[in-house]
Amino acid sequence: MQKSKRHLWSVTILLLFSLVITLVSVFIVQCLLQLRTEIGEHTERYVSDVTIQIAQDIDNRISKVVTDLVSVSESLSMLDSDIHENIGGYLEQKVKTLGFTSLLITDQTQVIYQTCSQQEDFFSNAAVQQALQGENGIDFLQDGSMIYTAPIYENDSKEIIGVLGGIRDIKNMQNLIQLDSFSGRGLTCIVDNEGNVIVAPTDSAPFLQLDSIFQEEDSDSDVSQSIRQMEKDLVENRPGIFRFKAKDDSDLILSYDPLPSSGWILLTLVPSDIISKTVNLYMSRVLGISLLTVCLLISIPFILFFIQRNHYRQIRQSAFVDRLTGKMNNSAFQMECEKILPFSAPETYSIIFFDIKNFKLINNLFGIGQGDMILRYVMDVLNTKVQGYGFAARAASDNFYLCLHLGNQEEILTFINDVLQSVNVVMEKYFQSLDTSYYFVLQSGVYIIEDPMLDITIMQDRAKAACQNRSDTEDGVVKFYNVDILDRMKKEQELNAMFSHSLENRDFQLYLQPKIWVQKGTVGGAEALVRWIHPQKGMIFPSDFIPMFEANGNICKLDFYIFEEVCRTLSRWLADGRTVFPVSVNLSRQHFKHPDFLSRLADLARRYRVPTNLLQLELTESIFFNESEVETVKNFIGQMHQLGFQCSLDDFGSGFSTLGLLMEFDVDDIKLDRSFFKDIHNPKTGDIVSSVIDLSRKIGAMSVAEGVETTEQLELLKKMRCDLVQGYIFSKPLPVVEFETWVQRHQAKFGL
Repeated sequence: MQKSKRHLWSVTILLLFSLVITLVSVFIVQCLLQLRTEIGEHTERYVSDVTIQIAQDIDNRISKVVTDLVSVSESLSMLDSDIHENIGGYLEQKVKTLGFTSLLITDQTQVIYQTCSQQEDFFSNAAVQQALQGENGIDFLQDGSMIYTAPIYENDSKEIIGVLGGIRDIKNMQNLIQLDSFSGRGLTCIVDNEGNVIVAPTDSAPFLQLDSIFQEEDSDSDVSQSIRQMEKDLVENRPGIFRFKAKDDSDLILSYDPLPSSGWILLTLVPSDIISKTVNLYMSRVLGISLLTVCLLISIPFILFFIQRNHYRQIRQSAFVDRLTGKMNNSAFQMECEKILPFSAPETYSIIFFDIKNFKLINNLFGIGQGDMILRYVMDVLNTKVQGYGFAARAASDNFYLCLHLGNQEEILTFINDVLQSVNVVMEKYFQSLDTSYYFVLQSGVYIIEDPMLDITIMQDRAKAACQNRSDTEDGVVKFYNVDILDRMKKEQELNAMFSHSLENRDFQLYLQPKIWVQKGTVGGAEALVRWIHPQKGMIFPSDFIPMFEANGNICKLDFYIFEEVCRTLSRWLADGRTVFPVSVNLSRQHFKHPDFLSRLADLARRYRVPTNLLQLELTESIFFNESEVETVKNFIGQMHQLGFQCSLDDFGSGFSTLGLLMEFDVDDIKLDRSFFKDIHNPKTGDIVSSVIDLSRKIGAMSVAEGVETTEQLELLKKMRCDLVQGYIFSKPLPVVEFETWVQRHQAKFGL
């Protein structure tokens, strides 16, 4: 009887333990399945975002090729009627510059000209026929090459007289669709709207046999419905994405995105575990341990419970913890936001973006290890300060995001200023420990959430855009997102799109502003300035495009363009026997990334037979303040003098000018910034200006005052023995022809 009771008790304990283990295992499995679902949804969003961007990039490249071809076609319309005599060299040049294998001109009966001989029936090609109907076309030739076509119109009429064809190697397109994204595990191809493969990578088998990839499914299954929807979307040129299991039991994601400029579709095939591979590994291990626990370890359920809980913690850490800082990563941040923001009232939460200015410079100066330490310090401060307000995460590199339960600008400013102060205290101590000093700046941008239903990535992008919407002088200033930023971004995109065509169309025009000898009153030089006069947009002010071109590198092309315009003008003056004087041209700091830029400028001067001593290169004061580039700038200035160019220090006094600049750099002119002359009657300002002018004279440099507008300012500068004056008191910047007339009238006053 007693033994029976003990047995019953043992069985009861065993059953209880089994029940506990089973319940714990079920709980863990549910958590893992929920985690897998969340990661799966995030994976599809990630794949969709990336493939849309890839499709946009490919479409932009195709559009660029078509645009280049149309530009050549328009130029052909303007050539003389004897096309055989004029076309050869022109097309050969365009083949080299635009990356075509061959260019050809044909009408409805014969090939008129072809840069490379090719045996091909071009007349029956669909793209050629399309161009003869007045539309741009894209098609394939029998040898597999791609042909782009554009109609050629008779000059000053809409009559189509021929077709311009541009042939490109299909390898260009194949290289374009090779994916660097998805860790190299994705495959892409381009199909038409009927699903026929047009361009495939080297490994094209999965696409050529696309129908055989899918398992046979019931006609009402989700996959079958997705396939039918895809077929419909391909016909109607709509994007989409869906997940399916292939015949080899691999889980895949198929994304299809239209390419509007060609009417084709980009197909992308990636494994569904592109993000969750590591997580799935842990999940498989946990599920295996759970099963083993239920079967074999009933006697030690508590130990197994702790083991499984530890594995679960590892899974969450792998998916949602930043490896470097040990804190929340961007995936976890987005998930937390999606839990609370859709249920919040408008303007009660805000997203804040933080970015460390010049973080690459920190890595270069102090090493990657010290850079990682700085990232951890910043994250620790943010994580501490955000307690009670929301949560923080490191997104990537030196970018951080905060979600705050604050919707009032003043409260947000108070919070951010407190954060910045704390970060600066920590960084000051850190750099002191390295026995060095560094001007550490943490930039911030804020989006106060007006529409809680917006996608979290859009909210983050708006906060980031606000942070980036600042001038060089706004270090540490908190920037808030508004519709003006979106309008500015759209405007910048529009101006960037117009840049290349405007440069070719010579919409950028050279303006000159005279420099006058203060004591003699005669013309002593001029500064070259640029004005963008667009055929449709009219005058576009430099303040609208110069900073943008500085940021994206187009400023270098514009500087070379203006420099050549100056050379062309000086060459004409010399040929006409006019009086010539030095003309200064502004140079961006972006040129210092290209060691050969000075030799290119010298080549232009030689081409136009302009003595280099008539050309002055103006460098803005800000170029001289990057300590890491001091030796580089000094070497470039030495090269300028060796080539015969003059060098001018522009905007002296606009930033943090020091006499050290004048000792370090051998400049020929010192241009005092216009800010000095707004308050030149102030005794202290007057003494500073007078001292700089005297110092310039002693070190053998010319003094130039820019922005002078009144006779009173001019008289004071004359007393101070300033060399040259530039400003509206004499003339505003003028187009070249008007400038020449102005100079003739002005010099005539002095009998010159």
